[in-house]
Amino acid sequence: MKYEHQIDSLLAEYNQLNQPGFSVGVFQNNEWVYTRGLGLANLDYKVPNSKDTVFRIASTSKQFTAACIFLLERQGKLSLQDRLSNFFPEFPEYAQRIRVHHLLHHTSGLRDYLMLAYLAGKRKEDYYTDFEVMEWLVRQQNLNFEPGSAYAYSNSGYWLLGQIVRKVSGKTLAEFAQEYVFAPLEMTHTHFHDDPTRIVENRATGYTVDEKENFKISMTPLPMVGDGGVFTTITDFKKWIDEYALCTYFDREFWEKMTSVGMLENGQKTNYAGGLEISTYQGLKTVSHGGSFVGYLSHFVLFPKEELALVCFANRNDILPWAINFMLADVFLDGNVNAQAPEKQSGSQKFLPLSSEELSSFAGEYVIQPGIECLIEVDQSGLTVMQNWNESQYIIRPIATNVFVLPEQAEIRFEFSDFREGKASKLTVFQQGKKTECERKQATDFSGLNLEDYVGVYSTKELDVRYNMLIGDKALLCKVGNQECWELIPQADDRFVTQEMQFIFCRKEGLVSSFILEVAGIKNLEFIKE
Repeated sequence: MKYEHQIDSLLAEYNQLNQPGFSVGVFQNNEWVYTRGLGLANLDYKVPNSKDTVFRIASTSKQFTAACIFLLERQGKLSLQDRLSNFFPEFPEYAQRIRVHHLLHHTSGLRDYLMLAYLAGKRKEDYYTDFEVMEWLVRQQNLNFEPGSAYAYSNSGYWLLGQIVRKVSGKTLAEFAQEYVFAPLEMTHTHFHDDPTRIVENRATGYTVDEKENFKISMTPLPMVGDGGVFTTITDFKKWIDEYALCTYFDREFWEKMTSVGMLENGQKTNYAGGLEISTYQGLKTVSHGGSFVGYLSHFVLFPKEELALVCFANRNDILPWAINFMLADVFLDGNVNAQAPEKQSGSQKFLPLSSEELSSFAGEYVIQPGIECLIEVDQSGLTVMQNWNESQYIIRPIATNVFVLPEQAEIRFEFSDFREGKASKLTVFQQGKKTECERKQATDFSGLNLEDYVGVYSTKELDVRYNMLIGDKALLCKVGNQECWELIPQADDRFVTQEMQFIFCRKEGLVSSFILEVAGIKNLEFIKE
């Protein structure tokens, strides 16, 4: 293979003995260009990863759910304009304003069920059922925003699409996808994993790793599919990507629907289509998606015009598949990059070689809104950004002394400003015509705060759960179910945050009577003091 030696050199640092790893595949003009498995699929039996190892691909599964919806539309069994209330009349009144296309494009305003499960006291290793998920969603009295007015990624929408497939077809999502998607494309090692007891030949075990490089098995007993749940291989996934160009089973109209992005009520387009993100890399159009759940991560990217596709599936939680894919993409795109997007120079994007000392002026915690923060740390090639609301982590690289971009999405720009004592005080993120202002987090003295005001038990009608606020080691703690206590850090009068959440306490006649809980994927969830 023409690029084999060069790619092997790039991947050499990932080739660790007796550790989990990933499998990668590169295809161009529907032909294999490169494939390799690195690390072990299973540490117990020392089974190596390969292009035929079966991985859970998490949210990369969403495109297959979308495909099933478009096929049902073609069969005349549903319309993208159908209301959520048509399928599930037990939802509150707002379901009359949510259409199927809102679920597809993450513009429904529905609260995220995975976060609801967490707020209900469930841990990642806990078991719950589809029935419980539906019960949680139906009990929600409010949306995060009016349907169609904004974009916010929501697993609830795609889980509900899976339930709609069952309602209108009489088949489970797994059965429908097998009959109309996987079998026709001869994806013989691919399925929606809605039965956690099912034996899967050649399955990779998922692992988490700590700072001392100790590995632990990280799997899930959950049966939910739609928002995730597909098990597949690099070999099978190539057959799906090939179909985009070949149209041997799915015609061009199908793929146009799959890749048509959503539009807000104000006419603004999002970058999210049918379980696919439509964007650019170095001025070239891309179709992509990624996923992360328990000990698995996944990512694929297709460059349609160049007929180049890269896929990376990992079975350890500290690998960044998207970074690997775009690193390899640079090998194949070298000399062919056509940067035409705004704020790009001609030719490939040039990154500045800033020193660690120069980069350190940007490092720190930045507050987007109370409880929603990102931590920026110095990385050898730029800065690492860690988002507290979804545990996402990615690298940004400098194109100017105070301006950074995502290497794979250079239209997303991070601009630092207002330098004080050598440190940036402000961060502005530009994305899809919007800008988000962030302030460097400042230390505040709350030594005079009376924590006794907040002690007590709180409950909500929207989740069957009680929050116990108590004091421990001079800090306000929150105990929920079997989870470890959360420490609440004061930010202002009656406002506390954890690493992920914001608690806004409300008073009546001077006494604390309730709090509003906000976290990524959920807004304005009210708890009343008992």
